[in-house]
Parts: sequence; structure tokens; C-alpha cells
Amino acid sequence: MIAAAILGLCALQQAATAELQFVQAKVQKSRCIGLEGIAKAVQKRVTADAYAEVKRYWPDAHPYVEEACFRRGEILRSLGESGAARGCFEDVLEVAPDDSDFYIRSLLELGHLCRRAKQYDPSLSYYSLAAAHHKGSLSYQVRGQSWLAKLNLTLKEYETAIRAAKLWRKRALSSVEYIRASDVYLCALAESHEWEMAEKELKSLRNKMQKQSTAPSEEGKSVAKALDGLKAPRVIELMRQGGR
Repeated sequence: MIAAAILGLCALQQAATAELQFVQAKVQKSRCIGLEGIAKAVQKRVTADAYAEVKRYWPDAHPYVEEACFRRGEILRSLGESGAARGCFEDVLEVAPDDSDFYIRSLLELGHLCRRAKQYDPSLSYYSLAAAHHKGSLSYQVRGQSWLAKLNLTLKEYETAIRAAKLWRKRALSSVEYIRASDVYLCALAESHEWEMAEKELKSLRNKMQKQSTAPSEEGKSVAKALDGLKAPRVIELMRQGGR
């Protein structure tokens, strides 16, 4: 299997069209299914190189080139090659139209890579760009907003986290997401020594979601689970006791 993958790498050539070039890369990707260990890593490398050929031979062929760069970035990230993956996502920003979802998704991926590398300033910048990128899908904009709130809370930038979480809550696309945004907001409030206000807001949240959380439906179960998983009550109690 490994030898076959290496032969596949050597056999990559320019296809007749950008679409066919892209299809060749997708075929290589499908061959990763069911593989493990070294064989899977080698096949992923073959796949990454196949996606690179799309940009090499068809640099202006949309939408294939931006997706190829993005998929290559995903694969290299999964192989632990964060620097190379970052380069791929940066390539997407250069080649993709700004109304392509791969554009805003690459902003998020770059934010994640910087965050994991503890490069927090650029991470926050990428998340801010994603949150404000109104040409992208709303769900990805909201995802950027959520990471702005969560990362600022982690960094103990409580006032910024409060503002970001309030906006995330306003933009939330579901009740569960509203609860998660509220949790970050409440934690930031409590951590900034506004635990009494956080306590009132927590009570308001539970009242607001009470009917939904007891509904005999899958959504009701999800809302109840989200409420049960709130971190804010513990943080509020710690702040009440002067534990932080």
C-alpha cells in the first residue's frame, strides 16, 4: 500500500481541465479511508501533493483552486505540519473571492493555528476578521465571534470578553448557542468581580430557557443539557467566596 501511494505521487500529471485535476486529488483523498499508521500518513502526503497540483497548474480556476488550497491545509494540519498548513490557508486568502466560504473558513483556521501556537494577538485578529466578514456565511461569522469571546476570557481580558460574548449572544443561531454565549458572558462578569450581576443574569437565563428546557423534544433535551453544563454557577460561587 505504501509503495502504491509513492508510485501515485510520482504519477501526478497535469489533467485536461482544472475540474479533472481537482477530481484526481479527491480520488487520492478517498484512498485514505480505512488506512492506519504509516500507510495513512503516506497517503495523506500523496493527497496533499495532489491538491497542490491544482494550484500549480490552474492558479486562476475558481472554485477549484481555493478549495484545493484549503483541503491541502487541512491535511497538512492533521499531519502536524502547522507551518505548512498555515501557508495553505494564507494561500486561500490570496486566491479565493471574498464571498467564498473557504475565505472565511481560512480566517478561522488561521486563528486556530495561531491560538494553539500561543500567538494570541494574530489569533484574535483572524477571529475578528472572520466575525466581521459579512460576505461569508453567517454561521462562520458567529463562530469567529464565539472564539473572540472565549479566547479573551481565557486571556483574562474580561471587559473585552464581556463585549464579545454579548455580541455572540445577540447573533446566536440557536438556543443552545445562546446558552453557551451567555456562559462566557456570565463567567467574564463574575471574574471581573461583578458576581452579583452575573448571579442575576444567570437567574434570568434559566427563566428564559425554562420552557424550552422542559419541552418533550430533542431540542428540549439539548437545551437542558446546555444549562446543566454551565460553568458560570461554579465561577460565581468561587467569586462570592473570594476564591479568586
